[in-house]
Amino acid sequence: MLLTENTAYALTVAGELPPVEESELFTLEIEDDEADLEPEQLQLLASFYHEDQEYAIYTPLDPLLFFARITDTGKPELLSPEEFRKVQPLLEEHLFNQVE
Repeated sequence: MLLTENTAYALTVAGELPPVEESELFTLEIEDDEADLEPEQLQLLASFYHEDQEYAIYTPLDPLLFFARITDTGKPELLSPEEFRKVQPLLEEHLFNQVE
């Protein structure tokens, strides 16, 4: 059983994900003249009807990461795009070292 949860920055799903089936994958391609965006693969979780309109819930196959820092009050705060660009090389080095 899957439940949707309205979390701080994204609607998330709690529960056991079904196995990935090729027939239930969707590739999302966004064209943007300013950004070189890679296509994203999404897995169908569920579909439903509301007022004769069909809706579907998909989840990305790749994890969605948010980068934050802990403030003086102990609460997480998302990094701004500028702050993220400053620490991105350090994060990539740390993450790649963890994978090896």
